[in-house]
Amino acid sequence: MTVTFSIDLPQLGQRPAPSEISKSQGDVTMNKSIMVLLSLFLLALGALVIFVVSERTSVNGISESTLLLINSIKNEDVMWDLNYIGLMPELTGTALELEDSHEDINPLLVDALVDEDKFVAAHVLLTFRTSKIDTLTAREWNGLEVQVSSNGEVIFEGNDLRELQKRWKERLHSK
Repeated sequence: MTVTFSIDLPQLGQRPAPSEISKSQGDVTMNKSIMVLLSLFLLALGALVIFVVSERTSVNGISESTLLLINSIKNEDVMWDLNYIGLMPELTGTALELEDSHEDINPLLVDALVDEDKFVAAHVLLTFRTSKIDTLTAREWNGLEVQVSSNGEVIFEGNDLRELQKRWKERLHSK
């Protein structure tokens, strides 16, 4: 679309007729209005494109919204129950939102295994997403040391996060 602006300027020494002045001012006002509307339209279109692209823009195929969720997971997103079968985790909060993600977030979860505030949620998510469970006991859940006290407090002492990460890298590469 091409928009052309023209303003007839009087020759030096000539005075334009009053009707030409008002017509010329009306054209300028109308052209300014068109420019403002066109600018607003292009601004809105640009904002829409940025929104759509940002939702689809990815790091290794992961959407920005999913990356934000992964960055928000925390150990407290996992609730633990000790029953006759052994330890049973339940995902809540942000971790629960990621459980059924169709994006390949497993490598990012493996990276989160070395974060003291995220390793439990990352480990449980990886286990649920891959269905790879080795051990279930009263003190260990799939290689994760978990202690549940009588008052329900959960402690994760004795876990070597680098070793946990190494185990998951091997598991994921062996499939």
